[in-house]
Amino acid sequence: FLFKVDESPGYLAYLVYKAYDEAGSEMIKDLGLNNNQWFIIDQLYYHEGKNQVELSEICHRDPSAFLKTIDVMEKKGLVIREIDSKDRRVKRVYLTAKAKELREKILPVAEADKAKALDGFSIEEVNIFMDMCKRILHNVEQNEQNS
Repeated sequence: FLFKVDESPGYLAYLVYKAYDEAGSEMIKDLGLNNNQWFIIDQLYYHEGKNQVELSEICHRDPSAFLKTIDVMEKKGLVIREIDSKDRRVKRVYLTAKAKELREKILPVAEADKAKALDGFSIEEVNIFMDMCKRILHNVEQNEQNS
């Protein structure tokens, strides 16, 4: 079996990500966001009140780059940070009403993009694909930790 970069799982995953990312970019840009900010808004919707370090881990982002993005999002009025009542060193992050409204505008478009991308696949195939991606990610992360 001859290795070819353009046929590797990592490269194919990158191409899928890039195509998916570009498909949704225009509307997101029109709303004054970039794809990274949209991703954080969506993740924060499910994990509101987590501290900044926890959120960077949930979002699989470098903590220092993540904090810079949160700074920008705070200036845009998308998030607020509150000092933890039990530990003043900890800041918890919450979505603003503005961010929640933007999320509601983006969701239908994101769902339509997902439907287009998965057109022709059964629910079972989609579930298998998602499971395989998660397993590949786990394997790669395990290899990184063991190196």
